[in-house]
This record gives sequence, structure tokens and C-alpha cells, in this order.
Amino acid sequence: MFNKIKKGFLFIGTSAARGADRFRIREHFKGIQDFSGMSVSVVYLPNDNPGVRKRFEESIKKSRTNIKYEIVENAADARGEYLVFVNNVDEVHDGWLDFLAEAFVRNDNVGIVGGTTYYSMKMRKGKALKIRFKGVKYLPYSTANRGTLCKLLDADVKTEEDNFGIAGTDIPSINIIMIKADYYKKIGGLCSLYVNNSWDFALADLCLMSKAYGKDNYLADYCLVSVFRDKEIRKANNYGRPILPGRWRSGGNQGTRPKPDNNEIDICASMPGNDDGKFWGDYHFAYALKGALEKLGYKVNVLPIDDWYKESTARTVIVLRGKHGYYRKALSDGQRLVYWTISHPADIRETELMQADYIFYASDIMKQKFGEKVAVPSEILMQCTDPSVMSYSKDKVIPENNYAPELLFVGNSRGVFRKILRDVLPTDHDLHVYGRHWDKFPEVQSHVIANYISNDKVSAVYHDARILLNDHWDDMREYGIISNRIFDAMCAGAFVISDDVPGLNETFGSSLVTYKDRKDLSDKIDYYLTHEYERDRIARAGKKMVMENHTFDSRAKRISEVIEADKQARL
Repeated sequence: MFNKIKKGFLFIGTSAARGADRFRIREHFKGIQDFSGMSVSVVYLPNDNPGVRKRFEESIKKSRTNIKYEIVENAADARGEYLVFVNNVDEVHDGWLDFLAEAFVRNDNVGIVGGTTYYSMKMRKGKALKIRFKGVKYLPYSTANRGTLCKLLDADVKTEEDNFGIAGTDIPSINIIMIKADYYKKIGGLCSLYVNNSWDFALADLCLMSKAYGKDNYLADYCLVSVFRDKEIRKANNYGRPILPGRWRSGGNQGTRPKPDNNEIDICASMPGNDDGKFWGDYHFAYALKGALEKLGYKVNVLPIDDWYKESTARTVIVLRGKHGYYRKALSDGQRLVYWTISHPADIRETELMQADYIFYASDIMKQKFGEKVAVPSEILMQCTDPSVMSYSKDKVIPENNYAPELLFVGNSRGVFRKILRDVLPTDHDLHVYGRHWDKFPEVQSHVIANYISNDKVSAVYHDARILLNDHWDDMREYGIISNRIFDAMCAGAFVISDDVPGLNETFGSSLVTYKDRKDLSDKIDYYLTHEYERDRIARAGKKMVMENHTFDSRAKRISEVIEADKQARL
């Protein structure tokens, strides 16, 4: 097969096919209308490959068009009547703008028009000028993909063509599309949730928005472009990965969909839906919140990540933002979305939070970090405890095990030598560790008693230890999010020594002991092990404070107030 670009035109196939293609394109080009009154802003990704941009600009100068065009890096700066988004395009053929523009003249209901994409000869010879795709596949609902409806996959879309060589398809391109500027603004522009060094997802999402608004998208077969992707860009390619799971999930027929229940709540927690999910702290947190909300009369469903995007009749969704981000439907369905940011704060972006109707931040620092950038009503709601589970009672003790060490640490490694264990080891004190994945740290592994303690027994473990050691993950410390373990341990009547995080002393005062460094920790351990009365006094004060101010019942009451206020506002 002989492939080359000549005089700005792209030719493909055998000699006979090449000649036919050349004649077909030129004959079609002669019949295109005069677009001299049209203005177009070509929007180029600012951080795209510099070499690609240079080649594209050289190519566009030879484009033989009467259309007035400019090249900008931001759609907000565009002055044209139409916008053309270019993603890794390094060369175009003559009349490429005219071929895109023709669709808007020939068809009244056009939303977005894209062009046929080829690999660039500048990228790699083996792929040069071979068809990359004509459009992008739109996939059906799949439980395995957690509700994902769309993937960017290579696809040679088979569609009917009209007399002008324009074929209809949902997503005509992720490399070059044309859209009216006022329509672009109407459907909300590029979705800011897609952060990458290419626009693959964002352009596909824009096409789906156009379809949702009742417009027809078209593939202009005669608009031929070549694309270049260097190693870094190819590495970030999204082929085979979901577009945002949930944003385009199956909605069913609007007319037959059950009416949303204003009294029903879905709690979306980050644990998986298999048996392993029951070992996650998110699991216990979600079910404790469920129980507290049900006391207030709500119907509550706890959804593991596998079930987040299944069709639901719940009017309110509470996202316990942990390891995974949540994405609401692109089009409003009247759902009320409430966020509670309980962990993994460094992974949360402003654009995700901006989807919410209300946000509960787990710390003052977190509210300060996001508050000015996220224009969503919000307040501080720290983590808490469930007294029905964490209050100590003798029937929770397992007699055949020794649950009364001098020092106790409960927590998993996640491949990290936890701060407080690093500061306390080696030690001559009796140290018990309960948690998983400590094999890589023999200093800790020698103190591991068991990989897991069932949630209904953990309060006895906390209570009977003389000192419970607690620390925070680095991002939790940075954002001032107080560990849930502190609330649970205090509820059980434990005496706690913790690393310091912003807001910890302000919240608990003298009901909690913190340390500064390795020596300070050693000194405080020695002191409190020999001052039992003082240790018990601090533990009793901590239990009283937690029971009065930091239970799931009190948190559920505040969440309910927000939900009910929103109900009234929507009437």
C-alpha cells in the first residue's frame, strides 16, 4: 500500500483507488459553497506537543479556505462564530474547514461535526496514514464496568451516508470537531472533570451532551486529518478505559422510570461489593450512618462502588468520599447530591466537588482549601463514632486471648512503616499490633497478633489496652482530618496517644495526649504507664466528650436538617 500527503491532500489505497479518491475529493471540493462570511476559532490544547502544534500551524496556512479563522488556546478567548477543537492534529488537507462547515449548511439539526483521523507519518511508519477511526463506539450498560456506558475504542463506524459524504454518528471524533460557539456555551462547554494531557474524554463527552440535547452529530468523510502522539501522550491514551463511570450511565425510559422517593437515601461508600469490602472502614462507617438515618425515618441503602450507578429511586445520594470519586449524571434528574469528605483528601479535585448540592468537610482546613474555589454550600462535619458498637461491655471480651497489652496499635500498613510505630520501635514494652500487610516490616511483624479484629470486638481491644497508639496518614494530617479511630477508641473508654494534627487539641483539649517526636513519645509512654489514675481520668473525659458531641446520631441529625431544608427549597 502506498500512502502519502501531497500538496496538502491526503491520499490512500492502491493506485486506482488513490486516483479515484483524489478525483472524488476534488470534485466534491468544487461543489462546496462560499464560506467567506464565516468566522472560526481553532482551539488548540495549550500543553499539547510543541512539535505537533508547529506542524499543524504550517499545514493550516495551506488550507485553501475563504473562512476567516484564528488560533486560540482557550475557548473563552475565541471570537469566532464557530469553534473547532483540535486534539493532537499535526496536519490537515486542503479545504478541511470547508468540509466541516458544509455539514452545518446542508443539515438543519447539526450539533457537532468531526473528521476522519489517520496516524501521522511523523509518528511511526508502521501506522502512518492507516485509518485510526471513524467515530467512537458507544457501549451498552455493563455491571462489570460499574455502570460505564461509553469507552473510547478504535471503531470503523458503519453508517448511512447522505449525498454530501457526511455520515451520522454519536461521537464522530476525539481529534477534531466543529461546533457553533453559542451552542457550545448552551450545553456547558468541555466538562472540567476530564483532566488529562489530551482531550479524548472531554470531546467525546461534548458529543454525548449534543446528542442528549436532541442534535445530530456528523462525521465529515472528506475532512481528513493526521494525528501525532508521542510516547507520553500515547501513555495517557484512554482507549479501553471508561469515560466517567456514572456520568453517562443508563437512565432507562424517562416515562417508565419510577418516581424518585424524597424519603429514600443512597449512601455511596468506596468499598468493593465482595466479601473483602466488609474489612474496609468505609463499610462500617456507611452502615453506622445508615442506622442513624433510619432512626429519623428515612429508607436508606448502602451501595458499594460496584452498585453506585445502578438505577435508583432515591432522591438523595450521600457520597462518603473516600478512595474513589463519584460522578453524577450529565443531565439533571432531580437528584440531591450530598458529599461528606471523610478520607483521601489529596485525591479530591474542586471540579468533582462542584457537582454537589451540599458538602460536609471533615475538617476546617479542608473547608478553607476548597471553600473559595468550590461555590457549593458547605460546613464542617468531623468523623464520629457509633456507641452501639464502640461502647465497651464485658460480653465483647474474648477470654482465650490476651487483649490487655501495655501498648496497642490497630491499623494496616498499605506498604508504609506507620509514623507512630516507627517512633516507638524498638521498645521494651508489651506492644500488640492488629492489622494486615506488615510482612515487609519485620520490626512490626514480630508484634502482630492478628490481621483483623471483628468490629463487634474492637471496643474491648481498645478499652483493655493501657495505651492506644494512633497516627494519621500524611494527607489526613495535611488536611487536618481527625482519624475515626480516635472517636471510636474514646467511645470505648481508651486512653489515646496520637501524633498531632491541626485541630486535634482544639477539638479534644486535655482529653487526648499528643506527642511531638520520638523522645517525647517515649517519655509520655513511660509516664502514663506508671500514672494509672491520671490515665483513667483522661480516658473518662474523652468518652464523655465523644458521647455528647461526636456520635453518628448527632451527625445524622445535621445531615437530615440539610436534606429537609433542600426539600422545602424545591417546593
